[in-house]
Amino acid sequence: MRIANDDSANRRGCHVRKNGSTDNDTTYIKVRPAGHIYAVVGVDANRIFEAWLETANIKIYLVGYTDSAVTLFTDPYDVSLNVTGAWTDIDVSSYVPSGATGVILRIRNASANSGCLGNVRKNGSIDNDITNCRLVIEGHYWALIGVDASRIFEGYISDLAVDFYLYGYTMSPVTFFDNEKDESLTVTGSWTDIDATGDTEAAADGIILRIVNTDSGTVAFKGAIRKNGSTNNDTTNSTIRPNGCIWGLCGLDSENIYEGYIDNVAVDFKAIGYTKPGVTYVNVSDAGTGDDVPSLEAQLVVPESGAGSDILQSIGLTVTDLGVGSEMVVLSVSVPIYELGSSVELIDLLSQIQILDSGTGSESVTAGPPTAIKTKIFVIFGGLAIQLTGD
Repeated sequence: MRIANDDSANRRGCHVRKNGSTDNDTTYIKVRPAGHIYAVVGVDANRIFEAWLETANIKIYLVGYTDSAVTLFTDPYDVSLNVTGAWTDIDVSSYVPSGATGVILRIRNASANSGCLGNVRKNGSIDNDITNCRLVIEGHYWALIGVDASRIFEGYISDLAVDFYLYGYTMSPVTFFDNEKDESLTVTGSWTDIDATGDTEAAADGIILRIVNTDSGTVAFKGAIRKNGSTNNDTTNSTIRPNGCIWGLCGLDSENIYEGYIDNVAVDFKAIGYTKPGVTYVNVSDAGTGDDVPSLEAQLVVPESGAGSDILQSIGLTVTDLGVGSEMVVLSVSVPIYELGSSVELIDLLSQIQILDSGTGSESVTAGPPTAIKTKIFVIFGGLAIQLTGD
């Protein structure tokens, strides 16, 4: 969601939390005058979250929603640093599972000092912006950043008044870059297309950005984003403090394009990562002759009914005709998962479809060898771990 302060003269406070959370910070939540931030917040089973507004000048806009690749905690975890002036590892392996690709954070300035800095980067990154990350006095912003295989990211603060709170984590197919990618504009004063094709992939449907005001003076220049084709036109309440930044999230169209607005080239757009739909993809690599081997990508989710059998829903697959060789895909079926009364359940899938290559046009479908591929799906706490083995 996007939180905008339409008071052009005063910092105004706003905080959001998952319904039922005890997160009760109503002090260090300021948004700069005519400014904005983006937030990622959990909802309960009824799709409800809670908001605290200092005044009616604060506006909250729903930008989108997440799928099962994103988990948001009811209450955040304090992962603040006790070291200033240096990039420092932050290990979140106690809070997020193996395989996590990134974390969702709130960075706040619990100080009346306007010079406090707070930034994050993926562990091992060479990004080193310790200048353009100044926080608003008693203010905050949300940040999303990648973690390495050990679930570590790096943080930088200039003052112990800057705190980091962990609100959730992402799994595949949410992808974070090792280093920021520059997607800055050279055109000012108008909404301008930004093509993210070179930084993402064809299936991408969203972009994660850091929007930076590199001006070291006193001018809070504007930086805004929107999905290509959107009619949203709030450029007034889009200022970013000098030497400051915010994180932003925006949808991509089918051509991986979004739109950006700046009123001065001092404002830069830095791509942090991207999202794509949380569905199962089957990639078929053509070996040139004979049978090809499919590979699964992304995660499956089995809804927990609480009792009895749960159902793994059917998944639609598309196989592109490459013109040579044979294409092979795994058959998608609805599979009952029997309730074992514990947190781990097991199912075995055994099925495939062979598509015989005719060279051009449509292919005919015949039943494939019944033991060519075995797929084991382990259901662990409502998620799935997938293992493919060949006979």
